[in-house]
Amino acid sequence: YVKEYSRVSEAQADDCGIGILHAGCFDIRAASSMMAKVGEASGHTRASWTDTHPPPLERVEHLQRRAVALAEEGTHQDCRSVVQLLKRLYRASTRSKREFA
Repeated sequence: YVKEYSRVSEAQADDCGIGILHAGCFDIRAASSMMAKVGEASGHTRASWTDTHPPPLERVEHLQRRAVALAEEGTHQDCRSVVQLLKRLYRASTRSKREFA
């Protein structure tokens, strides 16, 4: 019997997710904080051979290590320019809403 998803697949998905957050200039430390909250809410602490996902504590530790590694690599882009672009888009969208109201 082979499960459709494995713990390895889930770890790869976590890596992909934190990479996307990093590339988007989000605070990547929040990923491990969110996973810790998921673990607390689920009450799931240990892995069982039937689990398709790693235990939340393992995922928290993995995400923390990845966040440190990504921070050491630096940002993929100038995050200030991303924030400035988002602000300009927001201002433009609110201005156009007023014009059409």
